[in-house]
Amino acid sequence: TMHSTDRRDVEVTVSPGPGAAACARSAVATWLGGRVADEVLEDAVLLVSELVTNSTRHASTPRGAGIRVRGVLDREMVRLHVRDRGQQGTVAIRGPGRDGLGGYGLQLVDSLAADWGVRRGLGTEVWFELSTARA
Repeated sequence: TMHSTDRRDVEVTVSPGPGAAACARSAVATWLGGRVADEVLEDAVLLVSELVTNSTRHASTPRGAGIRVRGVLDREMVRLHVRDRGQQGTVAIRGPGRDGLGGYGLQLVDSLAADWGVRRGLGTEVWFELSTARA
């Protein structure tokens, strides 16, 4: 049941580490549950999970700095931002790496999201949009 008091946005900060992705998934699923089509919710949860995992694995974040997940929902789309404090490294789609690890998260984002991008500022933020209008 949707109330007019329902929040159209969400913000959660997760601690980098093994539980980070599960924590972010849970927050996004709770926020979007019952508000968007199941496929949209599944894609949102999957992509947030991938991006938080990337942040945990690759970002050289200062000790104690969390990974911030922020979402905004409107009639046309859901937009999610994942920001960490890491300044180094390139954020790029990689093919299967020489080590066979990593790189797939952004391939998923690129194939599932209507739009996405990277912002550098006080850290690194990757955002994506999913259409909520699709059948």
